[in-house]
Amino acid sequence: MWTPSENYEDVVETVRAFNQGLAEGQDLENQLSYFRAWYYIPELDMVGPSKFIGYKGMTATEYMSSTELDGKVTEPILSRWFDVLLPDIPEAKYVGNLVERLLGQYNKIINRKARFLAPHQWHLTQDQTMPSPVSVATENKFGESRPMVEVFWRAFLGLYPEDQEVLARRIASHMRHPK
Repeated sequence: MWTPSENYEDVVETVRAFNQGLAEGQDLENQLSYFRAWYYIPELDMVGPSKFIGYKGMTATEYMSSTELDGKVTEPILSRWFDVLLPDIPEAKYVGNLVERLLGQYNKIINRKARFLAPHQWHLTQDQTMPSPVSVATENKFGESRPMVEVFWRAFLGLYPEDQEVLARRIASHMRHPK
């Protein structure tokens, strides 16, 4: 049986372990679209899902081999240190963009029911501000995305913020002056 995180430092370490496990290709990427509650750690500028980060000492290998983990158990514990970010505030957009970029690297999209959380009293600093990804009309009349647009969008989400800005400016320029 897994022990829930006992303090904020436990959570910081498991967010680090989650991101490291993803980077090392330990099959976590297959779970990415299923996670609903994403927690932001400002000290690392990283995110992790409640079902992983809410357990003390969790590793990617242990997570993938366990069937008894439950985000409903960890979320009340994590609420000691984190607040839900309201969808339209800049902090939620920042964290949402971070999650989109992370998932985009693995060709995954955010769960429709996802929500974002950050430490109590956390606010963006000037260094953390980043533009939201450019909105691209991706739906046809039936509400489904065209495959090529989805490929482009996912590639865009995997870019660094400064590269997204450059690409967005180039697209906007092209739209104003098509060749």
